[in-house]
Parts: sequence; C-alpha cells; structure tokens
Amino acid sequence: MGFRLDSGGWKVYAKNRQQGSWLDVNYMMPNMDFESQLEQVERDPDGIFWPA
Repeated sequence: MGFRLDSGGWKVYAKNRQQGSWLDVNYMMPNMDFESQLEQVERDPDGIFWPA
C-alpha cells in the first residue's frame, strides 16, 4: 500500500500484484487526517491490502 499527500488530503494506493503498478483506491476518499486513512487500511474490508 502507499499513501500520497496532495492538496485534497492523503490518498491511498494499492499495489497491483500482477502488473506491479499502483492503483488508486477509489472508495477511500482523500482525507487530511493520516491516522483516519491508516485505520481504513487496517480494517481492509475488501482484502485489498491484506489478502487472506
């Protein structure tokens, strides 16, 4: 996973394991609160960051 700060806040990215590219995690809106974004990643309801 990766994080990027821009004018809209912290944006979260996930690594595409097949292609090696980074994908924008569209359902996670940018947020100025980094801790909030980190909590979303830790929850990972869709298994994007921590596959089973």
